[in-house]
Amino acid sequence: MLRPCLFIVLLLVLTGCASNSVPDTPATPTVPERDAPDPNFPEGEAPDSGTPDTIPDADPPEPGEASLCSTQTPEANTVYISPYGNDEADGHSPATAWRNMSRLQSELDKLRAGEQSVLGPGGQILLERGGVYYGYLSFNDLSGSAPEPFRIGAFCEGDDPVLSGYQPLSAWRPAGNNVWEVDCPGCGARPNALRLDGEMQILARWPNPEGGDEEGYNYYDDFTNTPYSVSDAALNGQNWTGGEAVVKPWPWVMDRLYIESQVGNTLNLRGVEGRLPSSPLQKGYGYFIQNHPAALDRHGEWVYDADKNTIQLYLSSGSPTNHRVEISRMHTLLSVDASNYLELEDVVLEGAHELAIWGRSCQGLSLRNVTLRDLGGRGLHLDDCADVTVTDSQILNTQDNGVYLANCTNCKVAESVFDNIAMAKGMGGDGDLRYLGVLIGGQGSLFEYNRVTRNGYIPVTAQSYATVRHNFIDDFSSVKVDGAGIYTFEATGVTIEKNIVTNGRGSTAGIPWSSTVTNGVYTDQRTRDTLVKDNTFAYTSGSGIKVFSGQNIRFENNTVFAARERGLEFLEKRDTIFHSDLLVQNNLFVLERPGDPVVRMNTDGGEERMAAAGVLTQNTYCTPLTLPQVSRSYVADGQRINYREEAISFAAWQAYQDKDSRPCPYSYPSFEVSAVLTPNLVANGDFGQDASAWSRWPVETKYVRTEAGQLEVTAPGELLTDVGPVEAGSVYRLRFDASGPANAAALRLRLHRSGPTYEAISPLEVIPLSTELSPAEVFIVPTADVENVRLRFLFAGEDLPATLDNVEFVKVDAAATNLSDKVRLEINPSETVRSVVLDGVYLDVKGQRYSGSVSVPPYGSVVLFKEP
Repeated sequence: MLRPCLFIVLLLVLTGCASNSVPDTPATPTVPERDAPDPNFPEGEAPDSGTPDTIPDADPPEPGEASLCSTQTPEANTVYISPYGNDEADGHSPATAWRNMSRLQSELDKLRAGEQSVLGPGGQILLERGGVYYGYLSFNDLSGSAPEPFRIGAFCEGDDPVLSGYQPLSAWRPAGNNVWEVDCPGCGARPNALRLDGEMQILARWPNPEGGDEEGYNYYDDFTNTPYSVSDAALNGQNWTGGEAVVKPWPWVMDRLYIESQVGNTLNLRGVEGRLPSSPLQKGYGYFIQNHPAALDRHGEWVYDADKNTIQLYLSSGSPTNHRVEISRMHTLLSVDASNYLELEDVVLEGAHELAIWGRSCQGLSLRNVTLRDLGGRGLHLDDCADVTVTDSQILNTQDNGVYLANCTNCKVAESVFDNIAMAKGMGGDGDLRYLGVLIGGQGSLFEYNRVTRNGYIPVTAQSYATVRHNFIDDFSSVKVDGAGIYTFEATGVTIEKNIVTNGRGSTAGIPWSSTVTNGVYTDQRTRDTLVKDNTFAYTSGSGIKVFSGQNIRFENNTVFAARERGLEFLEKRDTIFHSDLLVQNNLFVLERPGDPVVRMNTDGGEERMAAAGVLTQNTYCTPLTLPQVSRSYVADGQRINYREEAISFAAWQAYQDKDSRPCPYSYPSFEVSAVLTPNLVANGDFGQDASAWSRWPVETKYVRTEAGQLEVTAPGELLTDVGPVEAGSVYRLRFDASGPANAAALRLRLHRSGPTYEAISPLEVIPLSTELSPAEVFIVPTADVENVRLRFLFAGEDLPATLDNVEFVKVDAAATNLSDKVRLEINPSETVRSVVLDGVYLDVKGQRYSGSVSVPPYGSVVLFKEP
């Protein structure tokens, strides 16, 4: 929170170096089932907080300079720190303020040792606003009390004071074309934050992140795990020894491995800073190289050489003397290990290359209007603490996790802003549970009224007993995937209520998966006794709601809008647990793309497992531009070889599982046709004299031509007819008449190559059949240019006998209907009712009409359909 600056402060030019070592806290599992220990930190081993070796003092002020606040009335039991202070003074008033963090730390060390100190419980440490203070503070093993906490705050007027780990870099020398070099003694093993004119920059990388090579990833041709190595023909001609290879062993993991040597096209790798890689490499995954001089080719990219203690910087023009360049030289800014009752208010922490605030077994830490920004690693990381509150604060521009509160009893994060968290590929930490916005869990833990925007992976991870409510979450999972806007794993007793989650982007770059698995909410393996209620999940590239092997989870009154793969997804595996006691009730699912199932059920058990998952009732499934369909896949007889996947009509789904639910009451054509461009491409679509031009597969497929000139299929299989060449991206309209034995019957159709691969070139369409011969219309957009194409109708045994007639397949000039022109989602990420002006007459799913305006409740949403 910035205030008007009433005075001009001296620009500090700080010299020297400092380092303190806090090893990474234990990571969590990184194998597919996510229950293996991290090899770097055996269970129970705690990281060492460490202290800096040296903390350089600030330069003295220029003659005649003085604080404008030196006459401010001092407060009792308070020490003051000012850019104009003197470490030889007593520190008890603004006029006798100290100057450096080292002076303050010496008093904290005395207090920890039981020696006489000017500080004590209930004491205040006030930093003069407008000042920038370099250094590290340790409150380890220091205790205030609830009525008398330690407090770090601000005095005077101006910008909030800054505790910084940044130091300017100067004395640059040319080192090549547009490359500059500077010595950086004491920068540590791996500084991870460099600012150029106040903006954080990424390490130089190859390939570049934009354009080609799937967002800057290469894919290795071969690899080994003992020892680690990757081989790639694309490496030919450049030796990358000394750089880092950033690899993706899983879609949710990125590891930074040191390139120890290169032999031909093979990189020999090891963990950085003595760490083991978190996971074995796998076939089909990608990598890129960073922190090597050969990759310097973009403005602001930089490289650190730990052996030479130098930094190289690429500038597109000019020299660094025309810019302000700063490097993080402080591992941790504030350590609160085993400390009790410390309050921070109106302060900024910046420039740690690993942790802004770290601690475990602490109690009573409070952050109010605290900004954690421009960090090379994580913001706030606490383990096994209690009574922690973060309110009205900002966590901005971190390379790794924003806030991590694991097993935190009665901990609360509220009314705070998280933005640009872990958005730079390869700059975060290794292993799982990195690149997160927030992780919170523990009895009484609460995350509410926050905004989490621009996050590289999972914005909110809820562990056991956490409550996540009234939050706005937007723009996530562009770096790593297989997560959600709100995510749980092996959690118990979680409440997720009245949140708005939008724009789960996802990316398949660097992984062999075709799906991004980026969901609105994801209750992952063995989550139980959890409530997901009154939330809105919109514009996610995966599912709106996904549940994996859950027990006693209730999904009630949620809205899923424009999920890109499916609305609701169930997944269970025999080696975890099977679903039980699930309740999915009164939810609204609105999907946009034709062919995307409103529901997908996938189980390692047999077909009977699906019906045993729980109760689905009174849900509404809308696919306004197409017919709704459901995907079922399962392993029959416990044998993976008998894996079966099938699409069924919504009517069949209702009869099978979701009897009281309903499809959307409104529909619109998916294309607006302006002209028909070809005659009927089906040679015998009306079965005039016989079934010539049609074939069947397998040969057991049986059909007869009825007296009415229709084709009746009596044994399961496929009917196929040639339709000639088709063009990718062009629109084709298929019309036909069909009937079946019951309202739950359906036929399935798609285009595929005539041979030799018989590859499908259009999505599978599921067309419900009624007992009366009824017309159907489908628009098909082929995915490839193919000379010889077949139109294929698939008939299942339970959908027979079925009748087909009047098949017409033509190319048309048509414009796709934009869902947003017909259906609108209005959200309200605020605490007051929002009024939205309407441009016409709209209806909700219950048929209520709206014109003029509509009211949207706090942290709620409204879906409106334009009146047909």
